[in-house]
Amino acid sequence: MKKSMSVKFLVEVSFLLFLISISSGYGQQFKKPNVIIVLSDDQGYGDFSMHGNPILQTPTLDKLAHESIELTDFHVAPLCTPSRGQLMTGLDAYHNKAATVGSASGIVRRDVIMMPEFFKKNGYTTGIFGKWHLGESYPDRPMDKGFDKSIWVKGWGLLSEMEYDNDYYETRYLDSLTTKYSTKYCSNIWFDKAMEWMDESVKNDKPFFTYIALNAPHGPFDSPKQDFDFYKDKVSNEKTASFFGMIKNIDRNMQRLEDWMEANGLKENTILLYITDNGTAQGEEVFNADMRGKKTSLYEGGHRVTCFIRWPNGNLIGPLKIDTPTQIQDILPTLIELANLKQEQQIFDGVSLSPLLYSKSKFEDRMFVVQYGEIPAKKYESCVVYGHWRLVGEEELYNIKTDPSQTNNVANSNPKIVSEMKNHYENWWSELELDRKELVPLIVGSDQKNPVILNSSNWLDSPVNTQWKVAMGGD
Repeated sequence: MKKSMSVKFLVEVSFLLFLISISSGYGQQFKKPNVIIVLSDDQGYGDFSMHGNPILQTPTLDKLAHESIELTDFHVAPLCTPSRGQLMTGLDAYHNKAATVGSASGIVRRDVIMMPEFFKKNGYTTGIFGKWHLGESYPDRPMDKGFDKSIWVKGWGLLSEMEYDNDYYETRYLDSLTTKYSTKYCSNIWFDKAMEWMDESVKNDKPFFTYIALNAPHGPFDSPKQDFDFYKDKVSNEKTASFFGMIKNIDRNMQRLEDWMEANGLKENTILLYITDNGTAQGEEVFNADMRGKKTSLYEGGHRVTCFIRWPNGNLIGPLKIDTPTQIQDILPTLIELANLKQEQQIFDGVSLSPLLYSKSKFEDRMFVVQYGEIPAKKYESCVVYGHWRLVGEEELYNIKTDPSQTNNVANSNPKIVSEMKNHYENWWSELELDRKELVPLIVGSDQKNPVILNSSNWLDSPVNTQWKVAMGGD
């Protein structure tokens, strides 16, 4: 009798503890993971204190890196639109068609299913906060592509040709199609609005996919005064001081996001990614992590960037650093697998990184192509990545393991490697050949967007970017 009562008592206590664990947040491991992607704009690999920058201080991002799997050989496009298109589609820039900034080449093919659509079809609520840069007119706006909540600006950011009279401190933005005004600094707005919206998702017990797409530290370099003042006497010019100040502001906002997750018991079951969209736009004057090139370059400093992935409840192998070459096209297929999303019939150029994240399995023979630019594509304006080898163009081969600054072209002494990498590129190019000349046309006269406002970004030739030049003092 006593034994029977003891067993009953233990069962009841176990069940009670289970209920308590759910109500206190520990039961989140049984729920769909929330997903947050923070994408910074023009922050290079060297623009972090943990990577050796002697001036810049990024304590929150450093802490996040130490709690995450850090992909230390992670590649994007060397420019913002193609990187964003590759993130949202899992496809190379010339496959999804958002291949460059302006020149009528900044819209994704309309038959492609994009990241927020995958999440939305799997029961998530979805939100973007900040810079979209993949289309301003129907049907290419963020709310047309699966986002339930769209807090966004047009063009490449504030003071672009689409936002010619906007301001970093008194920021105008769109809430879906409604124009709103704020007296807050732009990055503060994006984080504020994201957390307000996620609060509602938590109240409604709804898993969320949140895309905080920053327009900082992209120029014109205009940081909050307190952050500019922190660096103005530490570097040689005001542009760099403001560039670092903008990153300091991002770091502070990341701490706010971390505090919000902790306060809501969401840290354990949230997949958090921090990624940057291309190489540095200004920080190379101080530190470039021994890499050659910066934003727009096909050398390492243009496209090798930072990626942190943290999911405490996910049983990932980390925190640790993984040096296997990976790319931004891998993120969508990876999240589909991590979040167990039902997959549409879509083929990706990227691959799921689950083998790396769960067991550190390597992709020994993997090669991929980094290429962006105007349509039609130009052959061999590219970089092929293969382990520690980089084939830049058709004739330059570098071993970044022994020559991280890419100063010694070793193509002549490694003909077999060159041949293998060129064969890969030729196969990639042949698959591209059929559609590499076709642009995604704008839709004019739709009931959903009438009138359509055209601007210089829609021109086939190089776009006039007058406001950018004015903002930068004419240089």
